[in-house]
Amino acid sequence: MEYKINEEEKQVQVFDGNKKIGLIDMIFKGNVIDAVHTGVEKEYGGQGIAGKLVDKLVDYARENNKKIIPSCPYIRDKFEKDDSYDDVYLK
Repeated sequence: MEYKINEEEKQVQVFDGNKKIGLIDMIFKGNVIDAVHTGVEKEYGGQGIAGKLVDKLVDYARENNKKIIPSCPYIRDKFEKDDSYDDVYLK
């Protein structure tokens, strides 16, 4: 599986071969990323893919000195349960 940031499509994406199987939709607002939706194809559920998408988003935010608004309930829940995200979490 390949995880990548696609700034043009405003998504964090994961591919299985050439098939996009998951994503996080983002809205860029200056130095802030509003993460609005996370989705993974049902047949790939239960493999931790959504969590790895969040980790890719967090790495990108850290590397680019950005903060994240976790509008997506899944991401907000992860951020609230794990203080290791506090450096990028815009509450």
